[in-house]
Amino acid sequence: MSRIFAKSAAVAATAAGAYISLTWYKLSLVDTRTIASRTAGPGLFRISRSTTSIINPQGNQTLESSRSITINVPRSVSDEVLLAKFVKGFFGGYVFAPEATILWVLRANFVRFSELAKIDVPCRIWSGSELSGETLPPLHTVLFGTFQIVDRKIHDQYRENYESSATPSYIDIAFGSDRSRFSGVHRFSISRDGTKDDDTIRIEFSDVVCNPSENRAPVPELMVAFHNKYAMLLFREAISNVIE
Repeated sequence: MSRIFAKSAAVAATAAGAYISLTWYKLSLVDTRTIASRTAGPGLFRISRSTTSIINPQGNQTLESSRSITINVPRSVSDEVLLAKFVKGFFGGYVFAPEATILWVLRANFVRFSELAKIDVPCRIWSGSELSGETLPPLHTVLFGTFQIVDRKIHDQYRENYESSATPSYIDIAFGSDRSRFSGVHRFSISRDGTKDDDTIRIEFSDVVCNPSENRAPVPELMVAFHNKYAMLLFREAISNVIE
């Protein structure tokens, strides 16, 4: 029996070591010094349907944060491909893997919004391997029973009237419920900078969380610090999936 336990412990230690090494490698591809962080989201996101009508219909106080990075990618890579790679790296990466495993085991539906009650869910995704690195999931898709795509807008970077000042391409993914004490939404966005021939893009991950039932802080201060660190790790791995 002791030999079995010893072998099991050795296997577990090896697996944990491999997981840590792979996670560290992915994160090391993105230097935190190149990332800009703020305690507020973009203005247009703050007043969007996703952050008002869907997650916070009562207009209660919110907590916001954002992190962004500017990188160079070939102009031929579309905004949808970039966002698809980001989403796959975010929800299908090593950092999110423990959370994904728990949600996969539970197989519960934790995301519910009154605004979307009459809308059919076209697809349910329970594994990062089900996410494409080329195309985004359909609108209203539910991921891991906890996140739902509530809005998306993709620009064609080849259109004649494309300008650097155009609103970003984005996908909004909400979580929680407007009938609970916690809900929120992530926005992943792509902004093109300069002329149509410029390879510079800005990728931003913004989020808004609230207590939709009461006008009070949605989470304790300690949880805010944890969230910001976790969000940064998720962002770095998602970016690494874009640039690899």
